[in-house]
Amino acid sequence: MVVKMVPDFLDRLDIFVLEIEELEVPQPLKWEYVWLVGSLASFLGLMAIRKNRVLLLQIYFGLINLFSTVPILLAAMIYFSEFLKYCTEEEPAGLQLWQGYPVAVLWYSFIMIAMQVHIFTLIFAWKLILAWKNRGAAKKGQ
Repeated sequence: MVVKMVPDFLDRLDIFVLEIEELEVPQPLKWEYVWLVGSLASFLGLMAIRKNRVLLLQIYFGLINLFSTVPILLAAMIYFSEFLKYCTEEEPAGLQLWQGYPVAVLWYSFIMIAMQVHIFTLIFAWKLILAWKNRGAAKKGQ
C-alpha cells in the first residue's frame, strides 16, 4: 500500500519523478489513507507485548478494528460490483484497468490477504488479552 501511495505523496511534496509518473497509478481513495494510518497501530501492539500491558493491547485491538478492518471492508464494498462483473461476464466492458489488469481484481487480491492478516491479528491479540487478564487474576488470588 505504501508503494501504491508513493506517487501521491510525491505529488503533494511537489517532487516529479518521471519513472513513477509513467506508471499512472490511480489516485488513492480516503479509505487507503485510513488503512495506512491504522498500520501505525502495530507499533502500539509491539510496545504492549514488550511491556506486557493489557490496556495498551486493548487500545491496539480497538485501533486495528477501527482503522484497519473497517477500511478493508469498505474497500470490499466499493469494488464488489466491478469484481462481480469481471467474474460473471465473459467479456466485461467498462472495467477500470491498470497496466492491463482489472483494478477490482487487484484490490480483491489485497483485500483477501489483508483481511486474513487482520483477523488473525485480532484473534491473537484477544487471546493474549485474556491470558494476561487471567494471569493478573491468578496473582491476586495467591
